[in-house]
Amino acid sequence: MGIGTKIPYAHNTVTTAIGCLPVSPGCANCFAECLVGGRLAFNPRLDRYHGVTEITGDRPRWNGKVNLAPELLGTMVRRERPEVWFIGDLSDLFYEEVPTEHIIEVLAYVLVAGRRGQVAITTTKRSRRQRDLVNGMDLDLLARFADRIASGLLARRPRRAGWEVRHVPGLAAPEPDQHAKVERRPLPWPLPNWWPGVSAEDQRRADERIADLAATPAVLRWVSFEPLLGPVEVCNGRANRWSVPTRRDAAGNGIEWTDPGPAFIPVDWVVVGGESGRHARVNDLAWPRALRDQCRAAGVPFFHKQAGACVRVPRGDALQFALDGSWTAESPGAAQGIARPGHPKGADPREWPPDLRIREFPARLPRAMWPTVLEAP
Repeated sequence: MGIGTKIPYAHNTVTTAIGCLPVSPGCANCFAECLVGGRLAFNPRLDRYHGVTEITGDRPRWNGKVNLAPELLGTMVRRERPEVWFIGDLSDLFYEEVPTEHIIEVLAYVLVAGRRGQVAITTTKRSRRQRDLVNGMDLDLLARFADRIASGLLARRPRRAGWEVRHVPGLAAPEPDQHAKVERRPLPWPLPNWWPGVSAEDQRRADERIADLAATPAVLRWVSFEPLLGPVEVCNGRANRWSVPTRRDAAGNGIEWTDPGPAFIPVDWVVVGGESGRHARVNDLAWPRALRDQCRAAGVPFFHKQAGACVRVPRGDALQFALDGSWTAESPGAAQGIARPGHPKGADPREWPPDLRIREFPARLPRAMWPTVLEAP
């Protein structure tokens, strides 16, 4: 929503395109539409949240409209200390009604912020649009947006002369700024400090969206299984779904492929979380455990974000939690191994089984930039 966040794998969140529509079962209990359509919609100082939801039944629902506020990313550009920024926590940046130009402008802010070491992560359920847009990126427009953003920043803060704007060779340079000396460099693509990801809640959506993500140029790809609504096999396994290019053509397209083996996972980071909220659906702890084991076999970092508000656990675990006072068993679910954590989202690692107290980050992120530190048992 704004600067700072309780999301344990980021330091800050910013949503520049507010508005969405549901696309799959994972959207059924969207917390963002309740938050945006609740207290934020009635705050007169936050007009960017107005008019994008409507009351349907007993709760707000997205109405399909979108409000844009790319200027919110100015804080990321000016931030001195390198941090992780989650862009779009209250929406989907690749929602069909978000203009392509807005997405490119957001990525231009990310490009400029990379000069101070900022890392931006995004996740989407519109994996196909993300794939197509990234593969067909208008680099000229991206460079122009980045030039304008950097020049504007320098004009306001002249002591920061020497900002290096990475630029497509041959593109006309911007008007010179009296305070700034701008060094032209080739624009890097894909952006080294943007980690695109997808969100998937079950096997079907994982298969669809991870395939699109694998075809999306990126220095790091990640997947968020939140809310996790069923068991997911993301590795090659018996299906042998993934292959990797061993030779590419001049455009970077694979022309020879190989089978990387059954343990291979086509992403660089996996985040898992159960659903939260009053109507949270059950998260069986066997599901994140299975994903953890697949990540271990593939050497992919695994991050357990939260257990969720309604958890199915082995009877031994449930009894232990109940005795510890951390989790409370409820009837009739108690007979089925259903428990509710003391934390409303199940986000307190002290309440989890020890083997799920794992929060790992990709090797590309220096340890000094980790938003949270939780050592594996």
